[in-house]
Amino acid sequence: SPRGTPCDGRLGTFGMLAMRTSQRTSRRFVLVDIENLVGPSHRSPVAVKSVFDRLHDHLGDTSHDTVVTATGRKLLTEATGAFPSRVVIGHGIDGADLRLFEEMTPHRVAGRYASVVLASGDGAAFAPAVAGLNSVGVPTDVVLGAGRAGYALRRLARSVTSLDSFRGTPLAAA
Repeated sequence: SPRGTPCDGRLGTFGMLAMRTSQRTSRRFVLVDIENLVGPSHRSPVAVKSVFDRLHDHLGDTSHDTVVTATGRKLLTEATGAFPSRVVIGHGIDGADLRLFEEMTPHRVAGRYASVVLASGDGAAFAPAVAGLNSVGVPTDVVLGAGRAGYALRRLARSVTSLDSFRGTPLAAA
């Protein structure tokens, strides 16, 4: 047939659908709360670059992943230039958290990504979103920078690691 079939060696409709599904489910959705990772007392361009470098080492290859970094206006320049990602800007005290929370809704993530990597320890902001992702079968790995993860977030996450103590194999999608 001109469009191909699943059995004739050409990528027809069925083959393309299978390929897209395979690509979609092997990807990670990486969400970075740069202000939380850096910490309140170390918000400088050097500190942001250092955190992004360590995060890149921890994540390994992100070329097939979707990466979103949330920041306030104070770290916008550093967040934009230091790590290849889509940057969302939050306003106010919890603005960056709210922007990432919007990104983490189960209907946006389920079926598109194999897992979520949340680079933040802000349990109060993200525990409900991680619980929602768990309910649709999408596990979340938490990566900490400055500080610790809240109890609820630690309990709900598939894994919790710190950039400061990371010395191992980069996180895998599945």
